[in-house]
Amino acid sequence: SLIFIALILAAHFLLLLFAGSIPSHRSLFLFFFAVLVMLPGYISVTILFPRARIYFKLFLSLLLGSAHFFVFLIIFALFDLDIFYISMIIPISAAALSLYRSYGSFVGFDIPEGQPLSRPVLIIMTAIFILISVLTLVVGDPVLYTADSPDNIAYIRTVSRSHEVFPSQFIYKDGGMLTRDIRRGLLHAMWGTVNTATSRVDVFEVWPFLPWIGSIFVLLGIFCLGVQLFRSQAIGISAVILYLLFYQGGLAGHQLIINAYSFFFAKTYLFAFFTFVPLYLSTRRREFLFMAVVSSFAAVSSHVSYILILPFRAFVFSAVEWFGATSESTKSRLARTLPALFGCIVLANLPYLLLRYLRDYNPANEIHTHVQGMLFLTDRLAIVNPILFFQRTGYLKGAAIFAVFILWKISRDDRNLRSMLTLVADSYTHLRAH
Repeated sequence: SLIFIALILAAHFLLLLFAGSIPSHRSLFLFFFAVLVMLPGYISVTILFPRARIYFKLFLSLLLGSAHFFVFLIIFALFDLDIFYISMIIPISAAALSLYRSYGSFVGFDIPEGQPLSRPVLIIMTAIFILISVLTLVVGDPVLYTADSPDNIAYIRTVSRSHEVFPSQFIYKDGGMLTRDIRRGLLHAMWGTVNTATSRVDVFEVWPFLPWIGSIFVLLGIFCLGVQLFRSQAIGISAVILYLLFYQGGLAGHQLIINAYSFFFAKTYLFAFFTFVPLYLSTRRREFLFMAVVSSFAAVSSHVSYILILPFRAFVFSAVEWFGATSESTKSRLARTLPALFGCIVLANLPYLLLRYLRDYNPANEIHTHVQGMLFLTDRLAIVNPILFFQRTGYLKGAAIFAVFILWKISRDDRNLRSMLTLVADSYTHLRAH
């Protein structure tokens, strides 16, 4: 209700004013994350998809809340503004969204979904949530010097200290091109802004919340993708369990911790992209195109490498639809659909990419230009290192490759399954012929 939103926003401005005298850094960080990211996202979801299931609303809340935040960060980067003021502007925009939801005439869109969570799935999801909380908040990140955690913590701390979207000085006193790294995207700036609202600079104390949040939403994204593509909660929850047990070494590894890193955190947006692209290709509904484009924007803004990954994945989905079409009318419809999809993806990401290209594309620091994870066959020809690749994906990759051969014939009548199998087969081919 409007009264509830008003109370939350009043509390936000009071805490923002007196944050420096409040002892609990962690509580403040969680509260400001909820208000600055999740609240605008949730209100947006209830406007666009008011009849969606609650688990789907939570999943999309992070997506829309992050994209909303990233838009302000781009504007502040362009005009070199103090990011602290985003903590004041976003609640106002959330209030405007809430007023529109209450008094606007827009009735929202429907999205095809499964049934409400069954009791067994709800119990398993709760147990997984508790397990994730223990592993990320209690056991925590060992912060090994060989990992990326110290570097990420230090960079977010620099954002909080400098109040800049992209700090002009980091690692080196002189800054400049020695500092700039195009891989560091707006996700770092978002965490730095949330931390700035707490009137603190230190990040280490709140760092455990990042892998916790990242893990919850990555797994929720896997579940929602399984439910959406295959109309089965059993498939969705099985995918979550397989991810936990086998990906990146399973529970013996640190696959939950690395979900704090921007590339892995952005898999949440990748799974949203995988959800909405097939929906758009099969229905041509503009709301699904919008969500696919927003997903691409959030992913690319988090880690620039997704500008290569997402269009290629969209091409795979499109190719499966095209070759699976049984009539000329279907192919004609796809011919009109695909330019809109790829054109909107490019246009939505162009401002951010131009900003980073003009500002940060030519780093002079070998730390940022060193090639990693490649096996060089000649001085110029290289492929992804197969050993490192399979160490990361574990048994899941081998099982997925066998599934391509086992399920291919069955997938003839299930385009979504064939799309997933094609992505698996393509990743293996890409590995060998990169």
